[in-house]
Amino acid sequence: MKVMFDSSVLFHSNKGGGVYNYLIKLLPLLDKRLKDGNNSLSFLRIYLRGKAGQPEFIKDENLRNFRFPVKLLNSLWTNIGVPDLSWFYKDIDVFHSPHFSLPVMSGVKKILTINDITYLKHPEYFSESGKILNEYGYKKLLPVNIERADRIISISQHTKNDIVEYFGVPEDKVSVVYIGCDSPCVMDGRELSRHLKEFGLGGIEYVYFPVGTFEPRKNMLRTIDAFNKTNPRPGRIKLVVSGVGDRNWLSGQSSTEDVIFVRWNSDEGRNALYQGACFVVYPSLYEGFGMPVVESMGNGKAVLTSNSSSLREIADGYAHMVDPEDVDSISHGMDKIFKDIDYRNELERKSRIRAGDFTWEKMVEQTYDVYKGK
Repeated sequence: MKVMFDSSVLFHSNKGGGVYNYLIKLLPLLDKRLKDGNNSLSFLRIYLRGKAGQPEFIKDENLRNFRFPVKLLNSLWTNIGVPDLSWFYKDIDVFHSPHFSLPVMSGVKKILTINDITYLKHPEYFSESGKILNEYGYKKLLPVNIERADRIISISQHTKNDIVEYFGVPEDKVSVVYIGCDSPCVMDGRELSRHLKEFGLGGIEYVYFPVGTFEPRKNMLRTIDAFNKTNPRPGRIKLVVSGVGDRNWLSGQSSTEDVIFVRWNSDEGRNALYQGACFVVYPSLYEGFGMPVVESMGNGKAVLTSNSSSLREIADGYAHMVDPEDVDSISHGMDKIFKDIDYRNELERKSRIRAGDFTWEKMVEQTYDVYKGK
């Protein structure tokens, strides 16, 4: 079995985005699993201009470059069904795309991963800049490619239910494959301090909010307001927010005096931000999975998150659940975790237990099973 994976997203610099982060972990292990079964994995990159940011595990001999304007290519595939990539790559059995785009490729089993359909259900959760891309992706590409796909991978049961309900897809066409999670070693005091100083957080007590991508659905305004409302030591305890993207829409809408914005660029930096925190908050309005919650658990931290969307599926019984649309609910939850040390310790214990349900090995095996038609 020869598998081709659309890895175009990995050549971007947006290392804080969720899809990038899990593919960097998944694909090297998937490559090994396929080779162990006497199969192979190649990586497709669709682009027009120069090549940059190639991940180390993608070797030139396994990389297939298709130089063509991406938007024009998707328009041709969507409207007239050409070009057929089988004209250029005749030895492929399975093609897997982790995003909206799925090529015309005759005679090949096509797998489409859908992370969420949030924009279709809640367009109000997105900034104006985000709406332009999502209008095209969700409304133009996704419906066509759901029809074109032979099998769909959903990253949660919640997202599967959304896909089946919204698009009328047969349930047996959609397989749920949870994203994996690292359980990194706890850093010693010296190493942790070194990483935190690089973020300007040396000696600072903080609550961590791993936003990922700055957009309204991440519920930043309510979270900041709730933190300001409950902060037991204003000026001394900070809310540290990590992420990528435009946050100009946030300016002037909420007091950010005790908020520090950072961006991590390595696994060690990311894990240090988790491990150095008092606890983690992630009261997102809507998620297809909620990777920051699972990463928090992998780092053994107490978590506050939403009692809705996939976050209930992932965290209920293992985290403090709140109504994400109620500032008081978020604030009271933070206050509980701040003040009740025994409760915080119990949440940390539960986090470590739940993290064991999300491994890269499980994700690889379940993805492999989809390729094999199971």
